[in-house]
Amino acid sequence: MNPRRRLASAVLVAATGGALVLGPVASADVLRASRTAAAATQLTFGVQPASAASQDSRPFFNYGATPGGTLSDHIAVLNYSAVPLALTVYATDALNSEDGGFGLLLASQKAVDLGSWISLGVRVRTVTVPPRTASAAGRVILPMTVRIPPNASPGDHAAGILAVLATVSTNKQGARVRLEQRVATRVYLRISGALHPQLAITDLHARYQGTANPFASGSAVISYTVKNTGNAKLAGRQRVEVSGLFGSDGKASGLADIPLLLPGGSIQVSVKVPRVYPELFMTGHVTVTPLRLTGDADPGLSDVTASVHFWAVPWTLLALILLLVLGALAYRRWVRRGRRPVRAQPVDGQPAGPELATVGK
Repeated sequence: MNPRRRLASAVLVAATGGALVLGPVASADVLRASRTAAAATQLTFGVQPASAASQDSRPFFNYGATPGGTLSDHIAVLNYSAVPLALTVYATDALNSEDGGFGLLLASQKAVDLGSWISLGVRVRTVTVPPRTASAAGRVILPMTVRIPPNASPGDHAAGILAVLATVSTNKQGARVRLEQRVATRVYLRISGALHPQLAITDLHARYQGTANPFASGSAVISYTVKNTGNAKLAGRQRVEVSGLFGSDGKASGLADIPLLLPGGSIQVSVKVPRVYPELFMTGHVTVTPLRLTGDADPGLSDVTASVHFWAVPWTLLALILLLVLGALAYRRWVRRGRRPVRAQPVDGQPAGPELATVGK
């Protein structure tokens, strides 16, 4: 899927390591979960950009502003469940997770960038959202203000606004467990000033994987890191190829696009290029074409490329050739031994050979 279309879809939050990672879901920004592990009642809720009267069609918040400016907006907290829900709503900074996904700081981590500039009247709000009706989801619309510091750095900043449902249940061992279920919507803000969009390919490595068949092709594994070294968010379309010493080449197909990387964000990639014949000294080529988020100005960037050399030794074929050579030498030696003349053995202490007569005068 095109990353620009994927980022336009809604998001679901899951805890992974040191961040909350947002991934795409089918439609609205909702989270479906049970009140307890055994409960049949499904609790479904979400957050979405809104006007003062109702939620709107924006997939996420996307702004442009100047340092020291102030933005005003609204966010709808939605309840698709049959019971009212008490939800905690707050904003925090965004970051890229290890796999390049859009993530958010954990609740225990303090926001220091865009997440700290967003206010919902207070930093954290707890709201009770009424249940759904026959015609619409229950909702509470909150005012939202973004106060940008005068010293805000130019370029892109990112955050998320979360709604959190906390429930307490008892597990099979009888212990009480607190479960927090979170859903978020994204907030992007571009601060005016010098824009330096840039992707870089680093930590490029390649290795060859042969097969047991000495006459078959193997594969090349190309690994690298794509990092956003500029101050603008960018995705990318990648291409990976391999060229050989004697002119052959291979190309990876069906590669997924690089997800949207925030400034400073990165993703580690490993690609297998099939049908590569070992030609001793080979080269791996990586090309990334930068992609912008829909709605952003086109930065007009050219492709980013990098290459790496690696050895592709046909060990199985060399072993087979060595065995054939050793077998030929052994056969030649055996044939020579079979053709060697048989020397007569000495009899009664006399030397072997023809008898010679001595003729005297």
